[in-house]
Amino acid sequence: MAGHSHDGPANRLAQEKSPYLLQHAHNPVDWYPWGEEAFKIAKETNRPVFLSVGYSTCHWCHVMERESFINPEIAKLMNENFVNIKVDREERPDVDRVYMNFITTTQGHGGWPMSVFLTPTGEPLSGGTYFPPEDKWGTPGFKTVLKSLSDQWKKNKDGLIARGQSISYMMRDEATSATGEAPAPKVMLQQCYNHSVRTFDEKYGGFGQGTKFPKPVSLEFLLYYYKKNSKSSSGQSALKMLENTLTAINNGGIHDHLGKGFHRYSVDRQWRIPHYEKMLYDQGQLLTVYSNFYKVTNKFGHVVEDIIEYVKKDLTHKLGGFFSAEDAESYPTQEAKVKGEGSFYLGGFFSAEDAESYPTQEAKLKGEGSFYVWTYDDLKKALTPKQLDAFSSYYGVEKNGNCPPGSDPHNELTNQNTFYVKMLFKCKCISAKNPKPILAFSVDYAFLIQSLIDLYEADFNESHLQWAKQLQTEMNELFFDNNSKSGYFNARQDPTVFTRIKEDQDGAEPCTNSVASLNLLRLSDIFGDEEYKKRAFDIFNGHANELEQYPYALPKMVLAASRAAASAMQIVVVSPENDDQLTQKMLQLIRHQYIPDKCVIYLSAVKTKENEYLLSCNPQLRNQLKIGKEAPAVFICENFTCSIPICDLKELKKRLAATY
Repeated sequence: MAGHSHDGPANRLAQEKSPYLLQHAHNPVDWYPWGEEAFKIAKETNRPVFLSVGYSTCHWCHVMERESFINPEIAKLMNENFVNIKVDREERPDVDRVYMNFITTTQGHGGWPMSVFLTPTGEPLSGGTYFPPEDKWGTPGFKTVLKSLSDQWKKNKDGLIARGQSISYMMRDEATSATGEAPAPKVMLQQCYNHSVRTFDEKYGGFGQGTKFPKPVSLEFLLYYYKKNSKSSSGQSALKMLENTLTAINNGGIHDHLGKGFHRYSVDRQWRIPHYEKMLYDQGQLLTVYSNFYKVTNKFGHVVEDIIEYVKKDLTHKLGGFFSAEDAESYPTQEAKVKGEGSFYLGGFFSAEDAESYPTQEAKLKGEGSFYVWTYDDLKKALTPKQLDAFSSYYGVEKNGNCPPGSDPHNELTNQNTFYVKMLFKCKCISAKNPKPILAFSVDYAFLIQSLIDLYEADFNESHLQWAKQLQTEMNELFFDNNSKSGYFNARQDPTVFTRIKEDQDGAEPCTNSVASLNLLRLSDIFGDEEYKKRAFDIFNGHANELEQYPYALPKMVLAASRAAASAMQIVVVSPENDDQLTQKMLQLIRHQYIPDKCVIYLSAVKTKENEYLLSCNPQLRNQLKIGKEAPAVFICENFTCSIPICDLKELKKRLAATY
């Protein structure tokens, strides 16, 4: 993978596999990768640590590199006064989230690049996001910040260390806060709905009045709420808010009407101007929302096809994995003038579409959204010099673009890749070639377990359930906190990360504990094991504070709590023959309904060996298997107390329609 600067000698990052770290491999900054070596040097040389966190397709990360990290004067300041660590947030999300928690708490907002100053033992002292090289717009420049921190360290090191330790104690206490009792699910559902009404943009759809993200978890909540309250005015209102938002997203600039798929967010209220990144997790989640909306209303079927076509065309790797996004118009080398295939990074789970693309085939440097917006020369013709300076500063427009080539799809990420579950096993050929394993985090476990359960309900292969069960056991052992009754994001293995963290809100993706709680309930419904359900309730109670004060920050967990409060619903399909047509039609009918809170179990009366594992875990299913040996049958069950067998399609359709 080509880096961003090749003029100077290589630094330590040249030995890394991350495309983001490799982009900085020829900076004059004496970068260290995250690890014990860097902190050991900091202690031995009595220097604070400067931590820079970003990712390979981040526009402002590229800007700060060009302005500061390849600036000889600034690099000298950094090397003489700090031990400098560069982290790829996609490779080490634990490091990113620990220090982002500090930044958002102290600054009120976060973002990338993230710039944090640490003690030699890793406690945070101060920080921010992007710093210009010089003082500008009332903001201290990076040189000023470096000199100030260096002076403070020399004059009042003990005071700074004490402050860092105090902050770290607070963060540790927050992560181990006592458990409580979660509110009633009906109350949380209503609070989430009320928040949606308060923040809904009646004119343009979506929520809020400024920058808009699709935030599929919130859209998923609206459809769930409607389904639970379809006959009430509030249920109809939820459906209308959802339809207006899905229409606005589909019609707006956030939807790439030519290349297909959806951009990460809109910079304006009207959904017109996108930020030019396309994330796999957005495609996967929006695919689910639009698909389920289609099941309810028979609308937006073409959008479902649009997303599938985009993913197949641009995000599918020939070896079987899915890129978490695509780097638009990239080149295999710094010298290349013509785009070519084969410059994909295969070192294990592939990162985001670069917001910066090449304006012409001959161009060697990128400009953000250059295929969608104006070039610098276009702006120069249209604006006054003063307007051009302000516009260019705000949007990061430069004469020669913002990022050099060599940033094609890369960093295949487990939690993002699993939104497209049917290719999971084909990814083995890629991961087997990965020379440097990367730690798995609870988010990887949670999404992989979710995907395995989804995959079972798609092809009914028991091996997926067996693996999901095994992974859930490992996840409980590695990440679950028996004191505060919820899951940590990171395990205990890495002594360089000064604290373990817990996620407490759903964002662009649902947080780990939200996904994990739903996984536990689904496993409980399939295996008939109440221990899974108890563990899910522990997670709800571990987040009692958040669910009491602002449940709308955890809409996915609220849905899980609602599911837990209801009777478990199993739809058991028994087939007496191999691939008989009636069974397939029954399965198709079930799949075409939006029925939240259900699980689907398939039993073959002919190939009984295919059911051995499931039957050994859940012997209650043997009753349905005996009854369904004569003809295809569907049993609609609550806690495995089942209806009489349904053997007719019309009757099945009627019964499914009556489930809510």
